[in-house]
Amino acid sequence: MTVGRKQFQELLLGFEMTKMPFLIVLMPPNGCASIDEALREGFQERVGDRGVVHGGWVQQPQILSHPSVACLVSHCGLGVLWESLMSECQIVLLSQDLDHILNARIMAAQMKVAVEVEKREEDGWVSKESLCKAIKAVMDEESEVGCLVKRNHANAESFPLGKERLVPNA
Repeated sequence: MTVGRKQFQELLLGFEMTKMPFLIVLMPPNGCASIDEALREGFQERVGDRGVVHGGWVQQPQILSHPSVACLVSHCGLGVLWESLMSECQIVLLSQDLDHILNARIMAAQMKVAVEVEKREEDGWVSKESLCKAIKAVMDEESEVGCLVKRNHANAESFPLGKERLVPNA
C-alpha cells in the first residue's frame, strides 16, 4: 500500500496513539525517496524502541507466526488476508483499492474476523483516531468487538476452506 506523505504521517500517529509496540512495513509515501524522509520530526524520539517503521519487503508469514506479534493492520490484499487469517493475530483492515474494499467487507461484515478502519466518506482519509480506535477494539480482550472477532478468528477451521485445507500441516 502506498499513500501520500500526509496520510502516511497520520497513520503513524495512529499507531503511536495506541501506546502499544508496533512494526510498520510500508513503502515510502508518494514523493518521498525513503521512510526516514517522510517521518515527522520527533516521531522516533517519542516512540523509541516501542515502534519500528520499515520501508521495504519482509517475510510476512514468519512475522505473523512470531509469538510477540498480536495484530496485523492489513491493506486487504487477498494473499495477506489468508496469511493473517491462518495466524493467531488479530486483524485490522485498511483498504484502498476497489477489490481490497470488497475483501475488507467480507472479512469484517460477513465473517466478522476483523475490524475495518473507518474512513471519511468524502475523500477516504483515515484519521489517526480511527486507526487507533480499530486497533484498540481488536486488542481489547474485554470489549464485545474484541471478543467476537477473536472467537470467530479462532474458529477459522470451520469455514468452508478451513486451515486444514489451506495450509498444509497447520
